[in-house]
Amino acid sequence: MIKVMFVCLGNICRSPMAEFVLKDMVKKQGLEKEFYIKSSATSSEEIGNDIHYGTRDKLIQKGISFEKRKATRLRPEDYKKYDYIIGMEKSNIINIQRIVGKDTDNKIYRLLDFSNNPRDIADPWYTGNFEITPIQLVTAVSSIANGGMSIKPRVVKQVVVSTTKEILDVPVQKDEQVISKETSEKVLSMMESVVSEGTGKNAKVAGYRIGGKTGTSEDGVNTNKYVTSFCGVAPIDNPQVVLLITLYNPTGEGGHQGGAWFILSLQFKQHQF
Repeated sequence: MIKVMFVCLGNICRSPMAEFVLKDMVKKQGLEKEFYIKSSATSSEEIGNDIHYGTRDKLIQKGISFEKRKATRLRPEDYKKYDYIIGMEKSNIINIQRIVGKDTDNKIYRLLDFSNNPRDIADPWYTGNFEITPIQLVTAVSSIANGGMSIKPRVVKQVVVSTTKEILDVPVQKDEQVISKETSEKVLSMMESVVSEGTGKNAKVAGYRIGGKTGTSEDGVNTNKYVTSFCGVAPIDNPQVVLLITLYNPTGEGGHQGGAWFILSLQFKQHQF
């Protein structure tokens, strides 16, 4: 029997989804007796909680069965029990090793390292959206700002070696031309109109051409709680900055759209182009 443990931060979003997807896959192949599949967390923040509604809704949408469960935490003894311990992102891998110790038997992996496009799976809990993560949204808007050229996201621009003070640059990696330059210019023009005369008027900054797109989504069904966001680009005629601001259930003037624009305008005022 092959024993697989999926692991993420809280065990309510990514790892239980992976657990139920793999269970569905082996069931359809008639291999249920050949696999033992579970999931767990590296933190104790969500212990005892059931899966996130976004995970549940996505599994229902895809026709994948699941069961009521409680989040649990990975234990040191799980390293001996399981053949594969699979995290969702690099930070998961680090925390897994803090719990179970060194990976002497080569059991610890990142899920998408098994794919043709190895990468992290970002935590959708922070967005309230299981379709796209903030870094994916910023990457997409950055492609528009870059004339249609997709650029691989960088979390770190430079690394300074503490002992030698040597500065190591993390290079910008161009991916591919995802839309034409003409299309990107048209979209930027539309984004500028959102700020100049649309729902993003409060993001205006005197002396700068700023574009953007507002967004509002409900946190669940009939909850009366909202996630509001704004993705801004500036300056439109020579983009240097893409900024995404997301607020959970903001209050004040403008209702659930009101809070983000004031913060955005402050951010643009403080940035020197």
